[in-house]
Amino acid sequence: MATDNYLQKPCFKPNIKPYWSTRLSGSHNNMTRARAIWIDNGRQRYSACSNYEHYKSAKSEFRRSHRETIDEHHNKIENELNKTAECDNNAFWNIINQRKRISNVKTGEMVFDGVTFIPTDINCGWKNYFQCLYTPSS
Repeated sequence: MATDNYLQKPCFKPNIKPYWSTRLSGSHNNMTRARAIWIDNGRQRYSACSNYEHYKSAKSEFRRSHRETIDEHHNKIENELNKTAECDNNAFWNIINQRKRISNVKTGEMVFDGVTFIPTDINCGWKNYFQCLYTPSS
């Protein structure tokens, strides 16, 4: 595919969602399968459609378990911080400062034909890409 050369492929980043679990993965897969079945059957939205109802209930279940898992994760972090604050002041501030740090990950850069464009020049890269794409070949 032409975009594979220009767009970065997404990958799972565990640091973005440290609360993610196998329970959430199973619930998410169930919701995704139910949605695919609903789409394959013509996306009928009336309440008598069993595929639509199944998709909506699977989505509701995923969202509920997602909220519960996030709440559990936040409570766990808060409890750890409270324990650390009571026991060791230096460790407490190390944890706080680690969370405030800005990552050194480069964002917004794109590679067009082997040339890396920074965010201010990305439009130029897209312009060149579409010019090449729509130029008739001989």
